[in-house]
Amino acid sequence: MKNLTVIIAVILIVVNFLLGLMLSSYESFNVWMNFAVIVFNTILISMLSSLRIKDGFRYALGVLFPIFGFVEFLCIAFSKPQFEDNGAAIFVLFLWVLQVILLLAANRVSKTIE
Repeated sequence: MKNLTVIIAVILIVVNFLLGLMLSSYESFNVWMNFAVIVFNTILISMLSSLRIKDGFRYALGVLFPIFGFVEFLCIAFSKPQFEDNGAAIFVLFLWVLQVILLLAANRVSKTIE
């Protein structure tokens, strides 16, 4: 599963950079921010598969993390190409924190259930 996750991430990164080259409205800031989104979500999904988490949490988060990743990708793709006063980037940062908290909580609860 980890290999498939990495292969899909590499494909998404290549497509992201190709879109950055082909679309004039897709700024390099957005390309690099979406690169970070893809890498972050790949790491989270890899961690999800490597941690000893109960199956219910694993399946739920395995569906939720790619959905969050897609929402994050769209938010950054259509955001202003700047760090300052960028509501989409703040929203993505909030989603990253939420994902990490969900993963840590699922890990903690899974250990206490055993």
